[in-house]
Amino acid sequence: MDAALYEPLDGSRYRATRLTQGPWREDQQHGGPVAALLAHVARSAAPEDWVIPQITVDYLSPVPVGELDTACEVVKKGRRTAYVLTELAAGDRTVARARTWLAAPGDSPGGVTPPPEPPAPLPAESSYGRARFRFGFQEAVELRFVAGSFRGMGPGTAWGQLRVPLVGDAPAAPIERVLALGDFATGISAEVERDQYTYSNLDLSVHLYRQPETTWTCLDAVTIIGHAGAGVCRTTLFDEQGALGQSTQSLFVAALRH
Repeated sequence: MDAALYEPLDGSRYRATRLTQGPWREDQQHGGPVAALLAHVARSAAPEDWVIPQITVDYLSPVPVGELDTACEVVKKGRRTAYVLTELAAGDRTVARARTWLAAPGDSPGGVTPPPEPPAPLPAESSYGRARFRFGFQEAVELRFVAGSFRGMGPGTAWGQLRVPLVGDAPAAPIERVLALGDFATGISAEVERDQYTYSNLDLSVHLYRQPETTWTCLDAVTIIGHAGAGVCRTTLFDEQGALGQSTQSLFVAALRH
C-alpha cells in the first residue's frame, strides 16, 4: 500500500499514487484527493495558522493518476483575509481549478446560532462490505454509514476518515481531510443507477463556519435531479463535536448509450 495520496516532486509538482484512483477508471483520480491537493497548495500562500472558510473546486476534465503541476496566484492579500486561485495541470492541460478564501483566526460571539448536533454517533463497523465496486481511494478512506448505503438510492449519511497523509508523511490539515471526503456525498446519496446514467460532479463548494476538531467527518447528503440533465447535491458537514458547515456539488446527468 502506498504511504500517501501524493508524493512531492521538485518545486510545485506532485505524483498521484494508486490511492487516488476513482471508481470509473483506474487511471483517473477520485475528486476528493484533487480537491484536497488544491487546498494544500492554496494554504501555502498564507501564514500557517490561517484557515480556509470557503473553497470552490471546478473539475475541468478527468485528472490522471500520474505527475501533476500546480500553480497558485494570490489575487487579494490583506491583513486578515486572502483570495487565492490555484490550478492543477497534467502536461499542458489544466484539469482542475480552485477559488479559495483564507482568513486569519479571529474572535466571534460564540453560541449566537447554535449548530445542530451530528445526526448519529459514529458507528462501530466499516460499511465497505456493502460496496459493489472497489477502487484505490477506498483503501485510503474508512466509511461508516448511519443511513443509506452504496447500493441504495436516496439521501445518505456516513462518517468518514482519511487513513493516510495527503502529501508525503505529513498529516493532512483539517480542511484537507474534509475536502478529501466531501466528494463522496454524491456517491452516498445517488438518485440514479450508475450502470444506466452518467453521473458527474462538475464542482465541489465547501463553506465552513467552524474548523474540524476531530479526524472523523460526517456527511449528511441529499441529491436532487431536475428534468434537464442537471442536479445538485447538498450536504451538511459534521465532526464529532457538531456541525461544521455545508457543501454543494453541481451534477451533470445523462443516459448511457449501450
